[in-house]
Amino acid sequence: MAQVDYIRFTSPLLQAKIEWLDAAKRLFTSESKHAKVMQFEGVRGRDVPWFVGSAEMQYKPYHLVQVSGRYADVFIDDILAQGLSMVNCTRIDFQRTQPYHDLDYSPTCDDLFDAVEEGSPDTYHSKIVGSDKTWTVYIGKRSSRKLTRIYIKLLDAPYLRVEFELKQELAMAAFHNLAEGRMTKDDLFDVLLRESEVYDLLTRFIGPGAKEATLTASKKPARMENRIKWIQGLSTTLERFYNDHDLQPYVLNLIEFLEYLKK
Repeated sequence: MAQVDYIRFTSPLLQAKIEWLDAAKRLFTSESKHAKVMQFEGVRGRDVPWFVGSAEMQYKPYHLVQVSGRYADVFIDDILAQGLSMVNCTRIDFQRTQPYHDLDYSPTCDDLFDAVEEGSPDTYHSKIVGSDKTWTVYIGKRSSRKLTRIYIKLLDAPYLRVEFELKQELAMAAFHNLAEGRMTKDDLFDVLLRESEVYDLLTRFIGPGAKEATLTASKKPARMENRIKWIQGLSTTLERFYNDHDLQPYVLNLIEFLEYLKK
């Protein structure tokens, strides 16, 4: 299924801010702390990427909520279920993800970049290639109403993600279509992809297989080898702390706690 990967709402209504904050704390039970995003001051999750805040704009209070990653998909589903109104959707991102090497044809960074170059040379596009064999192709600018990102995402294996970032009236139109039940997230993603300059290279992102792959990718746990490395690094750090006279009591307390867990 297509997922919302980022959502941002604004509103002049204090009630909207109260509802957003209530929803964030109810859905994401992690702790929160004071934070500032742009000119907005408020609170954000410590472990979950959400923020709710307020600012004065043109001498009037204005409120904002933004949630990113897979949590944005959870948040917007809750917002739609509650039927919250009187909000302006200023940005919404849709994405689908598939295992890169499972595609019948795995387009490369240059394939996608050249397709835009040849088919829509006047469309702004760029690419970034990482040292770890990852890459990203951008179609549009950060300031554009629509920005397309196609990139390699490393999970348990390389995945290819196609992501559309909508802003301003495009974001509002997409949200209204969702809120009024005229279109689903899958419908919106399919429309955006079919209109894309690189659709011919990404046809596998249409259909049930693409939807299931996206859902599976969003649930991938951290790789086991990364967990092992983290534990090994922690062991080295604890050994160093144990030899520090001031820190040794805290290390001993941790050892006692670990012994308790073994019982």
